Amino acid sequence: MRVWLVFLILCQTALYAGNPGRTQMIPAGIFVPFFKDTAPVRVHTFYLDQMAVTNREFLAFVNARPEWRRDRAKRIFADAAYLTHWHSALEFADSIAEQPVTNVSFFASRAYCAWVGKRLPGLAEWEYALEQNRNGTLNLLDMPGKNWEWVADFNSVMLPAESRTGADKDLFCGGSVANGKDARDYATYMRYAFRSSLRANYNTANLGFRCARDQ
Repeated sequence: MRVWLVFLILCQTALYAGNPGRTQMIPAGIFVPFFKDTAPVRVHTFYLDQMAVTNREFLAFVNARPEWRRDRAKRIFADAAYLTHWHSALEFADSIAEQPVTNVSFFASRAYCAWVGKRLPGLAEWEYALEQNRNGTLNLLDMPGKNWEWVADFNSVMLPAESRTGADKDLFCGGSVANGKDARDYATYMRYAFRSSLRANYNTANLGFRCARDQ
């Protein structure tokens, strides 16, 4: 039994490390950040996974890298919510096998991408790819979907909770969206605000990731 288990883990490692999913080439271009006082960013050509990493793919990773099992991961790298939607350290419902993995920390996501020879995309890369995808020139699935996704520099933009002053300043959130290049683009503001609230060991039920690589 142990021989077959080792063989299975080695096969999974070879499969996912060699071909963890189809990638989409993102052509070079200029990304205009959301906030008005931020200079445009030159994005170089890179490749981005067409789909977010799934539970099945992440299971192959934790089998190969047991230090990232939920019962072994250090809390400094993944808080108590890490992979809590799985039945156990190595089991989850069949129905979620091909769904994006969530409840994964920045550290775990970065380690997975390194394991498959890739990296997390930068914030500018991710947002630029989203813009191009909306223009119909790319084929990136569920971006954005119901889940947010980690980026390498998730904490590079810090937002105030509210830009209003006066008696009602605490009654509403998101007032600083007015500083955006398009105040109607509240979804983009929420992504920036969500990222600025994260810590690298956080795990939430609506936060996953996809990997990138250089040209």
